[in-house]
Amino acid sequence: MKTQTIHTNEMTPRPFFGGPANQTTHNLTSAARLSAVAATHDHKEVNMKTQTLASQPRMNGFTAILVGAILVGLSLIAGAGTAFADTVYSNFTPSTGNGYDGATFYTLSNNGLVGGFFTATTVAVTFTVPAGMDYKLSKIEVMGAQSTGYGSFLHAYIVTNPIYIGTDYSSTSQLAASPSLVTFDTTLYPMILKASHTYYLKVEVDTGSGLSVAKWYKNSANIHGSVWYNDPSNGDATYHNLGANSQYPVFRISGTPQTPPAHCSQKVTYYDGTLLTPWWDGANCYIKPVATGATPFIWNNGYYVIPDKSQTCLAGTGWFDGANCVYMSPKPLSGFIVNDKMYVPPVSGSCPPGTTLDGTNNCLVKAAPWGTHAFEWANNWYFTTLFTCKDGGYDGANCYIMKAPPGTTPFIWSNNFYYAE
Repeated sequence: MKTQTIHTNEMTPRPFFGGPANQTTHNLTSAARLSAVAATHDHKEVNMKTQTLASQPRMNGFTAILVGAILVGLSLIAGAGTAFADTVYSNFTPSTGNGYDGATFYTLSNNGLVGGFFTATTVAVTFTVPAGMDYKLSKIEVMGAQSTGYGSFLHAYIVTNPIYIGTDYSSTSQLAASPSLVTFDTTLYPMILKASHTYYLKVEVDTGSGLSVAKWYKNSANIHGSVWYNDPSNGDATYHNLGANSQYPVFRISGTPQTPPAHCSQKVTYYDGTLLTPWWDGANCYIKPVATGATPFIWNNGYYVIPDKSQTCLAGTGWFDGANCVYMSPKPLSGFIVNDKMYVPPVSGSCPPGTTLDGTNNCLVKAAPWGTHAFEWANNWYFTTLFTCKDGGYDGANCYIMKAPPGTTPFIWSNNFYYAE
């Protein structure tokens, strides 16, 4: 019997990417307001100019209905705040403009290729997307300035690991000599920021006209955390943590809310073709319990249990000796077993009575019935007793139950079958 590695993959049914984010603003507006006060895309209220019908030409009933419908449509457009980008993360301080500390900053430098190494230093900082909603990235904003050189642009990347390169988002304008809001337009290459996921924002400067040194200003809202720094000029690819209590650089991430997909929408095909519908337990997709007394494992994205060996000898496989089924004792002279089949060689080109010549040019004595295996021990031929399954179907080695849907990760927890989305 071939063996397979048992992978328990035991895990607790909880979200895979942590809890809700800190220091975030999540301000969704979905209801349109049909009133004289309309909401603009930045959620500011404006008073709509009112006019009296008495000063307007008289309208017939159809015209009045049409005009009313147009006014309602305009009001819906004005109030639909979710059509525009929301703030995913920000440490800008509204009460102090863009909330940066003009006296402190992180230095970004780039002198091109020197000594075989690139010299673009990079600063990276993490942010976490609020729970419950995915966002399509629409804009990145930082406060920066150029201190050496001119004509340079900042470049930003959002990645799940700082060593990854990611999409290069270039700033929409050249750096100014004085502190300025730097915007990165991401609409051409948007990425989906997943709810509750943590990402790294990396920022660097290009060379512009030779040596370029830029400033990425720190926030003035007293927000601290881990900040990473990389200087590749000496071949060092490592991002070094500047400390868990470093002052964060000021930045804002904006995105368009995305309709969250339905959880556990992919059904699971049972070994007999039946479709099983998993259900969302708040963290993962529960499928079904493991059969009582069975030993489960995951292999090649499939769900299995170890088969049970019975005390039943199938008809024609011999007699039960307390462990297996004795088929022939002793075995025939020159007999051998290949692929669960018992053979003897032909004699003068002919097979002995009761045997048949097969594609191996040998004489087949007997093949192991499905659910059993043939083997030789102490010059005797045996068959195993019938293998049975508490769940699933016997595949010749184990009991196959089902396979995880594409793009999901199967696992077993508390003797239940699950998949993670």
